[in-house]
Amino acid sequence: MSRSCEAEIHDLLFDGLSSVPGAAIHSWSPPNAKAYRAPNLVLPKLIKGVRKGSDRVDAVFAHDELLFLVEIKCKLSETAGDVRKLRRIRSTLGAKGVLEALRRQGASVGTIRDMVVGLAVREVDSVIPGDMMVMAVGRDSVESIMDGTGLAAALVEALTASGQK
Repeated sequence: MSRSCEAEIHDLLFDGLSSVPGAAIHSWSPPNAKAYRAPNLVLPKLIKGVRKGSDRVDAVFAHDELLFLVEIKCKLSETAGDVRKLRRIRSTLGAKGVLEALRRQGASVGTIRDMVVGLAVREVDSVIPGDMMVMAVGRDSVESIMDGTGLAAALVEALTASGQK
């Protein structure tokens, strides 16, 4: 039975980040939430300041004092809903609110100076959001990282050093 493209990207990123010195995986939610290799962070979903349920992000990890929230899809053209969700989380909770949720759920998080929201995809087939990081993930490695945030340079360097870029 073949695995989905999304599951392949999840596994490749998890394994790659696990080998990056100083990276800490705080939450990982694979496709269909069938198995967890790390805790699954639940964030309050705020609409106009009112809680309207909860949000989950596919991957939440820290590196070089940055907190990364990443949604994973096969194609960039499939990410419109994820882009809206990540922008909403960034504007309503920010790094401080996400860190509070992580700590409430038992995560030990070091110093964080900023938060990067992004996407990991196999195929970059549409316009890259200018305010996000986009990781193009091949079958064996992270092939490139387009960083509209200007913050992810250390992650690019670390993944390159670990053989993941």
